[in-house]
Amino acid sequence: MKSFPIIKRRVLEETFDSLVDLYSSERIKILNAASLALTTGPSPFVINAGPIDPQLATLRHKVRLTGGNQGRDALILLVEALHKDFIQHGAIGVNANDFCEVLVFKIKEGFELKYLSNGCWNLEWMLHTPQGDEYISIPLRKSSISQNDIVPHYLIQYVNQAIIAYENENYLTALSLISIALEGTLRDALASKGYTYTYGLPTNDSYEIKSAEISASQNGYNIDFQDAMPRANNDFLSEANQNAPHMVRVKRIQKNTNWFLEIRDAEYLKDFWSSDVINQQGQVNITGLGAALRVARDVHGANILDAMILATDIDDVIQQVRNNLIHLSGDAITNTIPAVGMSLEDFASDQARVFDTISSISDAIDKLYSKIADGTI
Repeated sequence: MKSFPIIKRRVLEETFDSLVDLYSSERIKILNAASLALTTGPSPFVINAGPIDPQLATLRHKVRLTGGNQGRDALILLVEALHKDFIQHGAIGVNANDFCEVLVFKIKEGFELKYLSNGCWNLEWMLHTPQGDEYISIPLRKSSISQNDIVPHYLIQYVNQAIIAYENENYLTALSLISIALEGTLRDALASKGYTYTYGLPTNDSYEIKSAEISASQNGYNIDFQDAMPRANNDFLSEANQNAPHMVRVKRIQKNTNWFLEIRDAEYLKDFWSSDVINQQGQVNITGLGAALRVARDVHGANILDAMILATDIDDVIQQVRNNLIHLSGDAITNTIPAVGMSLEDFASDQARVFDTISSISDAIDKLYSKIADGTI
């Protein structure tokens, strides 16, 4: 339950008291639920045949403990067990709306933890926009699917900090943080399909190296390959559309202490001067947000991200944020993004556009992690 926020002792006590009031006609159900849900830990709850009030007081004491979030976690488990019983057997004087209404935990102004009628715990933020108050929601846990958190705690932190930055009108910061959250989400979703990142793994085919002997003469340089190449030198420039001499560009490159020569414009030359034997095939490697978006949207690849989950016009904007803003490429911030017809700087000054981006990505995070949790991705 790492993704759950810290809940104040007063809020825990008030929520427990509201549950007891709601179940005033069948308080024994609270004790029964606790005896099923709180069976582990240093002091598991054990129901007895004695009076109900002292046992409720004991349970209330467990719920109010804040050290290590013991009380919060106990209340979460109690609520889930109580809701399961309510769905199966009902409760006198209790309806579904009343049950969920008492389970709204105010963490701070505009930020709440809610238990929904579908059995899911959600975090909900209220944001002020020019069009009025808007809401962003992220699922945390649904015990009928998994006992684990749906969205990891580190993703929750990025979303939360993006929203805080938005509310403080730090829109570029908000976009940066939500772009990191999107990349993390896509990496987790792609990993469930077998796509991961491995340092140094080539994404393109790697070909074998062949030796060449170079000598000089009065007329220039001679090059002689000791092994056969895909095409023989007799074929060189023999096609009707090839004119002599064949021009290429050459550049020296230093990597660590080694020097390399890079030959450019070598499309025609490659079959005469290099082997076509692959010694290591390129593999899909999720190297960053751009690669993650490309593979996730590829209908012949992972195919886990369509326009229903995240609109495609967000891709260009969020990649500009990820590639240029985060890496402090100032000039790129003022360049026009063709997909939206404005620069990143202008985009980030539009409050409504920034909110739409944060909201859309948060919704995609919700959908993708929910699919991971229920195994449908």
